Amino acid sequence: LRDTGEFRSEELESNYQKYLKRKKRENKTPRDRLDWKQAREYYMEKSRIARGNKYNKTVESRELYDYYEVHLKNGYRLDSYNKVTLSDGTEKWEIISRKATDLDKIKMETFEGYLKEFEVTKGGKYKVGTEIRSNKYKDKLDGKKLEGEYILEIPKTNENLPNIKDFEDIAKKYNVTLRFTEE
Repeated sequence: LRDTGEFRSEELESNYQKYLKRKKRENKTPRDRLDWKQAREYYMEKSRIARGNKYNKTVESRELYDYYEVHLKNGYRLDSYNKVTLSDGTEKWEIISRKATDLDKIKMETFEGYLKEFEVTKGGKYKVGTEIRSNKYKDKLDGKKLEGEYILEIPKTNENLPNIKDFEDIAKKYNVTLRFTEE
């Protein structure tokens, strides 16, 4: 901190000022600077959300798919949407939800919850037939309907679990294929 009590980093100070304004609007008591910084660092660097965000950015930086963060008319955002050309020349789409998770550290109900997101939970967040509403891909996708195969993309570290076949079998019951990619 500077002698004035402000952060030395202009970016950090600017973010703290935005935080203060938001808390004032919400009529809530804000954290002091150092407490806020510590909470922010945890959220941005060490939390499960931070891990998920890093995983998304890593996959996107590899340019594995055609479309990323595709907004849907139902208010949800699909992690990736991809058109694949098969060996016989036909094309198919992939509806991809990405989870930075370790299957051996979560409950089976949590895993099934990930699978249910495609068609069951909240009416099917990523259900085939859901309309795409995307300014980012306005000319290519906006107004079209989701189609294709459901893919749950998870870190490659899960691929060699002794019971991975059990997880794959459960995924099949929900018409979902597991895909393993490097984090």
